[in-house]
Amino acid sequence: MKFTIKSEKPATVKSGCVILGVFEHRKLSPAAAQFDKSTGGLLKKLLQKGDMDGKCGQTLILHYPAGANCERVLLAGCGKAEEFNSRAFNKVIAGVTRAVNQ
Repeated sequence: MKFTIKSEKPATVKSGCVILGVFEHRKLSPAAAQFDKSTGGLLKKLLQKGDMDGKCGQTLILHYPAGANCERVLLAGCGKAEEFNSRAFNKVIAGVTRAVNQ
């Protein structure tokens, strides 16, 4: 499996999967907010329906999001924004790794 890390507008990336962070209480990370804007509010709609809260390590995968060039989006729960640190980051990565391997 090949992984590539890029710093681009998330909705424009042609990829099998784009990973975006969501903080607790359904707060989008800056990249996720930018993606949400490009996709007409797709992420906010899903979060408002309760599909994900953003708890650290939680994941949610979306297939073929309209308005984006990627095949999938993996939302990664990052926990409380004010408590996001290297320990929380490691937990997020563990959750993302499990989801990607499935």
